[in-house]
Amino acid sequence: MDWTVRDFKYRQMIWLVRAADVNGELVGHRAYALKQAALYEHFAQQANAAFLDAKRLYGINNTA
Repeated sequence: MDWTVRDFKYRQMIWLVRAADVNGELVGHRAYALKQAALYEHFAQQANAAFLDAKRLYGINNTA
C-alpha cells in the first residue's frame, strides 16, 4: 500500500523537475508539467487517505 503513495510522490517530483527545466519561451510545456505534478499529488493524497481508512477498518498497524 505504502509503495503506491511513494510512487505517486516520486512521479510528482519528476514532473516538478521537468517544469523547472523548461526554457522561458515554452510556457505551455511548464504549465503541462505543473498540471501533471498536481495530478500526481492528488493521486498520492487520495491513495493515502484510502489506505489509512482500509488499515483502520481491518486493524492493520504499521509499527513493526
